[in-house]
Amino acid sequence: MRARFLSRFPGPFIAALLLALGALTSVFGQSARWQPDRGTLGLGQASEIQLVFENCSPSGTPNVPRVNGVSLELAGQSQSTEIINFNVTRRVLLTYVARPTQRGSVDIPPFDIPTDKGNIRVPAASFTVGDATLGNSGATLDSVIQARLNPPAEPVWAGEVFPLTYTLSIVRRFSAQLASNVEWSSAPLAVEDWSKPEMGELTSGGETRNIATYRTRALARTPGTLALSPAQQLVNVQTGTSAFGLFSRPTMEQFAITTPAAGLTVKPLPSPAPAEFTGAVGEFTLTSKIVPTTAAPGEPITWTLELAGTGNWPDLGGLPARDASRDFRVVQPQAKRTTKEGTLFEASLTEDVVLIPTQPGTYRLGPVRWSYFDPKAGAYRTLTTETVTVTIAPPATVAASGASTSARETPVAADTSSGPRPGTAPLPRGLPRDPIAGEAAAPRPLSWLAVGGLAAGSLLLPLIGWVALAWGRARTTDPRKVRRAARVQLLVTLRALAGTTRADEQRRLLADWREHAARALGLGRSVPSATDLARQAQAAGADPEAWNRLWTEAERTLFGPDLSPLAPDWTARALAAAAAVPRARFQLRSLFLRRNLFPWLVLLLIGISAASLGSDLRAADAAAQYRAGQFEPAEQEWRARVAAEPTDWIARHNLALALGQQDRWSEALGHATAAFVQNPADPSVRWHLALCSERAGVTPAGVGRITDDSMVATAASRLSPAEWQRVAIMGAWTLALALGLFLLHGYREVRWLRTAAVALSVLGVLAAGIGIAGAKHYADLGSPDAAMTWRPTTLRSVPTEAATTQKATPLAAGSVARVTKHFLGWRRLEFTNGQTGWVQARDLIPLWSAPPKTPAPPVRRDASARR
Repeated sequence: MRARFLSRFPGPFIAALLLALGALTSVFGQSARWQPDRGTLGLGQASEIQLVFENCSPSGTPNVPRVNGVSLELAGQSQSTEIINFNVTRRVLLTYVARPTQRGSVDIPPFDIPTDKGNIRVPAASFTVGDATLGNSGATLDSVIQARLNPPAEPVWAGEVFPLTYTLSIVRRFSAQLASNVEWSSAPLAVEDWSKPEMGELTSGGETRNIATYRTRALARTPGTLALSPAQQLVNVQTGTSAFGLFSRPTMEQFAITTPAAGLTVKPLPSPAPAEFTGAVGEFTLTSKIVPTTAAPGEPITWTLELAGTGNWPDLGGLPARDASRDFRVVQPQAKRTTKEGTLFEASLTEDVVLIPTQPGTYRLGPVRWSYFDPKAGAYRTLTTETVTVTIAPPATVAASGASTSARETPVAADTSSGPRPGTAPLPRGLPRDPIAGEAAAPRPLSWLAVGGLAAGSLLLPLIGWVALAWGRARTTDPRKVRRAARVQLLVTLRALAGTTRADEQRRLLADWREHAARALGLGRSVPSATDLARQAQAAGADPEAWNRLWTEAERTLFGPDLSPLAPDWTARALAAAAAVPRARFQLRSLFLRRNLFPWLVLLLIGISAASLGSDLRAADAAAQYRAGQFEPAEQEWRARVAAEPTDWIARHNLALALGQQDRWSEALGHATAAFVQNPADPSVRWHLALCSERAGVTPAGVGRITDDSMVATAASRLSPAEWQRVAIMGAWTLALALGLFLLHGYREVRWLRTAAVALSVLGVLAAGIGIAGAKHYADLGSPDAAMTWRPTTLRSVPTEAATTQKATPLAAGSVARVTKHFLGWRRLEFTNGQTGWVQARDLIPLWSAPPKTPAPPVRRDASARR
């Protein structure tokens, strides 16, 4: 019976039906699981486990939970389809590389994962981590490969620069290759980059081992016992061979080699410390040089201090203060820090103070004292420079003696007219001033390409005026203007003629009709001949016979012997003939005739302006917190304001004040520089910039040429670079206005227009030239993409710290460049000399745009504030 029933359906139909039923039953079998979900993993050895999805697919990349003691990295994805007894099972397999980092048990907890069939729960998986073995050799990984992080065994002083090595030892009979650089989180140490590996050999236990040694230097700032993070490096090891036909090839496995725990003991510096001690630890030299030692009033004397050596340079501030008589005018010192290439702890700091004497006399300069801690001797040492006597002779004396040291000297003890007088207290060192109330956004500078493009748009102003004047002149001088007016009057006259019955009124209107008709047809004469009228009517596109008949009947009525009246249909025929005369339209091409377009020769100048509006918002809470000594809350308030409005120079200035009060002078210098370039004329901003430069020991690149006493620098610092750009653009607009007045003078012949145009031309040229020169004087500081390094960092050729083969160079604090590209947490800088490179964004303070949302913690607390 069943056979007869099934025989009614074809075979393909039954097969398709069974497949559909199998697919339908598979819908209800979705699952996800680890494969394998238990077993043993080798410590540091890469093993593959799969996350298998049956009859479903993950929605995106699964978010696998983090598991302590093992790293899981997605390595690939594949799919498979299985049909058993018409039951279709589709699988998606995600392959993960599991690399254990510690011994013991590793448990992957259950978790839910979204799929195209809804959320599916993945069961837990558990593995035991044991010793990794190398192929079939039976040797454990620890016996073949060993890594060590080797800090000094003896305690070190806080701030002392000490050597640090990393060694990797591999048994030679196991062929191995380095697969990565050394990965190590150095916090809380400050370290230099690892050196290139030094290769060597060592025989131990009858085995010859290859040794790779990496070296660096580090320092610890905080005393105590420090637990150093383990270092890790990937190594590819040959674990066997595999045959391929007549050939064989090595089988390589990758292992993550981790160093065991290492510690470091850091001793605090002894107390009490000398009064001149500012936190320097290492070996240093201090030299003083004064040139010349004999001069006349007004002649500059350069006093150079140079500090050099090896030590904790990232934590050092500026050079010690120097005392000089009030009879010297002091030019702001320009400090220059030079770090040895490829190092962090070897540098020199040079500062030139220019003294300009105002009175003759004999003066003593120095000595200068500076203290540091010598970690090798375990004691504080004080460096003292020699005292130099400087003679300021009257100009005639100096000239007579050839400005040599043989000039007359006055004993210092007997000098009562110059030099520091007994009992006269020196001026106090600079301190941060009170914050500025309110908020004000400075205009942001434009790129020079944008300035040029916008300035070119000002051509529209004189061009539109020129076209309007030419249009008016063309309409005025248009020869068809008379014909158009006559045609209008002709129609008006005929309508009036149709509405009157008085004979005298008809004759007057008929005479007007003859005059308007002649002009409408292009005849200047009021009484043309019949031949001229017929010829002109035909040329104008009208019916010559109709006009000849109208003209003849009008003359008969006006001048005939019997003064016969007009025919009753004459007015209608005249209206039809007048309407048939084509209108003499204005010809647009006459606009470009020389008499209309060029009443005089003119040169075209271009320009446009752009404006910015400032904002004035409330900041009373932050100022109140600052005055109450709550510097950190005030810092956060002003930092939030700077993030919202990067060109608020008041917020930038006040943020620098709050950072300086916390001895974070290097970061304070970055925001003080931003406040200065945004509003260089404010006295408080200039004062605090000089104070931050002194305390940080760095003068930002390009600031010195704006703050010196030259006439150009004084003029340039009156306005910000953005304001100078606007002066230049206003000059371009003034030139455009002058051009418009010249055009108007050519059309209107008004005497005062020419004088005003000449005056505005001169004013526009001066404004444009001065504005461009003023903006260019700021160099990169005036770029809208300008940024400054607020701490020493490294300029890299590629945006990563992993590639040791890349070229890199140290980048000093205070360097200024333009940011040209962004890549994750990196910024590409371009310097004025064409050099480019990548630095991390946290090491930069943008001068015109918002700083990073989460600023890095300060690298140091400047010790110069505690002197």
